[in-house]
Order: sequence, then C-alpha cells, then structure tokens
Amino acid sequence: MEEQGIGRPSTYAPTVSTILDREYVIKEGKYLHITNLGRVVTGLMKERFSDIADLKFTANMEKRLDSVEEGSTPWKNILREFYGDFGPSLQQAEKELEGIRIKVPDEVSEEKCDLCGRNLVIKSGRFGRFLACPGYPDCKFTKPLVVEMPGRCPKCGGRILKKTSKNGYTYYGCEHNSDKNETSKCDFMVREFFSAIGDLIHHRTSVHTPPARRLLLMVIVATLPLFIILPVKDAIESLYYNTAFIGAALIVTGVLLFFSDRVKRGRKTEKTATILDALIVGLSQVVATCPGISRSGTTICTGMFLGFDRKYAVRFSFLMSIPAVLGANLLDLADAVHKGVDMTQIPVYLVGILAAGISGYLCIRLIRLIADRGKFGWFAYYCWAVGGLTLIATIIH
Repeated sequence: MEEQGIGRPSTYAPTVSTILDREYVIKEGKYLHITNLGRVVTGLMKERFSDIADLKFTANMEKRLDSVEEGSTPWKNILREFYGDFGPSLQQAEKELEGIRIKVPDEVSEEKCDLCGRNLVIKSGRFGRFLACPGYPDCKFTKPLVVEMPGRCPKCGGRILKKTSKNGYTYYGCEHNSDKNETSKCDFMVREFFSAIGDLIHHRTSVHTPPARRLLLMVIVATLPLFIILPVKDAIESLYYNTAFIGAALIVTGVLLFFSDRVKRGRKTEKTATILDALIVGLSQVVATCPGISRSGTTICTGMFLGFDRKYAVRFSFLMSIPAVLGANLLDLADAVHKGVDMTQIPVYLVGILAAGISGYLCIRLIRLIADRGKFGWFAYYCWAVGGLTLIATIIH
C-alpha cells in the first residue's frame, strides 16, 4: 500500500481489519490470502466501477484529500466531481443487479462429511465461514470451520481448536469436546472471557482483537467505575427520600432523551468503539445510580452522543447492566441473610424473579425498537411531566 501511495499509516490497520472482518481475505501466519468471496467482490467492483477500483484512482484521491487537509482545495468540489460520475454508475448497477443472486464458488476442504464421507466445502453465511456437505439437499451436514491452535489440550492431550459459534462468538476447545462417544469426549473449553481479561491486563486493545472479546473487554471497563459508589452508597440511598432531587433528576433524564433523538446517527460498534468510550459510558452509569436518573436511558444516550450505532448502544447498555444488577443483588442478598429470610416466602420470591426477567426482556426489545426509530423523545415528555409534578407537589407540601 505504501509503495502504491495508497492510504496513510493511520489507515493501514483499519483497512486490513475491515477486509479481514468481511472475510475478503484470511490470515495465514504473517500473510493475507484472498478468499473466493474476495475474488467475487473484487471482480464485481472492477466490472461495474472500473474507474474507481483502480490503484491510480485511489492514489490520486489520497493526494487530493491531502490538499483538502492543507486548505488548498475545497472539499465540496471534490465530492461534486466524484459523485457526478459515480451516482449514475451506482444507480445503473443497482438496477441491473436487482434480484440477481451472485454465487461465491465453494472452497473444497480436507475435512470429511460425518454422514456421507464427501469432502466438505467452505461456505460463507450470516455468521461467517463454515463447513458444509456439497451433497445438499440429499445431505444437510454442516459444522463450524475450525482453526488449529498451538499447544495441546491440558486434559486429554488432543488438539486445541479455535471455533466460531452460530452467534458469532469465538471460543477455544478440545477437538474431542463434540465426540458422541462419552468415553472419549473431553469438556475442556476456554471462552473469550479469559482472553478479554488478559487483554485488559496487558493493554492489548487493537482493532485486530476479535469483536466478541472487544465487547466483553469494554463491558468490564464500563463496570469498573461502579466501585466509586461503594464509599457513598448510604448517601445515594438517602436521596430516595428527597422528592425535590428526584423531580429535578427526572427533568434531567428528559433532557438527555430529548437530545438523543437529535444527535447524528453513529456507526461505532464493538469493532470500532474505544476503551475511553466504554469508560465514559461507565461513568454515566455511576451518575444514573441516583434516583430519578434512568440507568438505561442515560447509558444509551451517552453511547449515542459518543457515536455508537443505536442498536449497539442498547445492546451495550444491557450487557453492562448485568454485572451492576448482579452486584447490587448480591449486596441486598447479604443484607437479607443477615437480617433473616422468611423461607415460606421463597415461592413468592421466585415468581417475582421470573416476572422481572420476562418484563425486563420485553422492555429491552421495546427500547431497542424505539432507539432504532429515534423516538426516545416520547419518554422525554413523560419525564418532564412527572418531574414537574413531583417538584410542584414538593413545594406545596
């Protein structure tokens, strides 16, 4: 890239990370190798946008963008010239390719189908590459695409394999953990949680860190500020009896919700959000421990202000709430055990836990839908109304 004048040192890593994430290339040792998907996409780009999918075009555009940074060229002129030709070409390509299904050639692997013995082929799906039998639909056998890792299983001596689950999460396990024979089956498995903690300790947070591990790492960082609360826990709990504070806090929550609808839609996800972003959202969660300040509303809005994708902001807010809720419940449980628990009420407690779980799940789905449509402002008016009424009632009382 440097020899061709493409990109800059600050863009090399994101560029490589993007083509790896989209599986246009795969990394084998120190080298990148193009995949069949990468070949199809490259061929399509060269066919439809030959003037853009060109090294000289990219290098020239880099120089022109440098001139914009230097102030010698107006950026609007460059965009106008680019979209003048690109716009019609894009519309024509969309029209001609509408409804056309482009098949990516399968890569034949050395793995054998467990059902029919054929060589499995590598296919690409929603959650990445996987192995499938070429005899479909007669044979529907599939299995995760695995990568052999250095070292041996500490439990049985088998190979350690890197696998990807159907939800896109990476984990490491023994090659024998899926054996049907119980005598040879090995249950050794290491999730990304331990890798994330290692990354945190050793300050490894680059864009090359797997997305699932980065997400977990960010949740850990966002949870750390909650320890600030412990010394002032009693003072915060005393605010629950201060109706004036609660009324004012509801109005503040309304302001956050109102402006969150008006902020520009962000694109940050677990792949691009930073540790500083996670820390700031974590600090907002600390503020939200005060009564009247919505925890989910505050953390979601803070994420949006930082440029999070709306769905990711909701997801991150939910995930970072899990350690907080568990910690609070453990503290309350310790107090309850100390004061004594009425064992006859255990069924009532269990029903309450189940009801809270179901209502929480439905609320998360609703919040995600509302956040995606940019309708948080609806709740702003509710918070302002309740906050205003609370303040008026406090003054009258």
